[in-house]
Amino acid sequence: MTITDLNAASTQSRLQIWQVAWQAFKEHPLTGIGANRFGLYYLEHRPPDALEPTAPHAHNLFLNLLAETGLLGMSAFLILWGAIVWTLIRLRAWKGLIFLGIAFLLNLFDYTFFSAEVYYPLWVGIAWAILQAEGNQSAQVTSTPLNQTDPDKLER
Repeated sequence: MTITDLNAASTQSRLQIWQVAWQAFKEHPLTGIGANRFGLYYLEHRPPDALEPTAPHAHNLFLNLLAETGLLGMSAFLILWGAIVWTLIRLRAWKGLIFLGIAFLLNLFDYTFFSAEVYYPLWVGIAWAILQAEGNQSAQVTSTPLNQTDPDKLER
């Protein structure tokens, strides 16, 4: 596996790209260099001995977001997905949480999160997990027969 082999060319290439992404973030920490502008930034700032002549993205979701959108964009991203994670935890939608965790883990080494092949199925999977969890919770609430409730606790 080349991810763990620091001497592999693909690993070295990613490390170089990540360094350029981090440099972009350090130069523009608040707003980043602009959405979808990493490829151009890389062409202008890649190291002279770069293994990759071009890099349309940073091969890391979080570094790419920091480079292109800065702290403002990363904060918005984390608030959105933090709310979704909180909802999944609150509803005990563990399958959805695992699904999302796998997507985030894979995007530590690539940048497929916003591609249609990943993004749309991810939203569908999250929605399915939430709907399934809400269905399970409502089934638990309605499973108590009325004749077993305490009549003294019923509102009149």
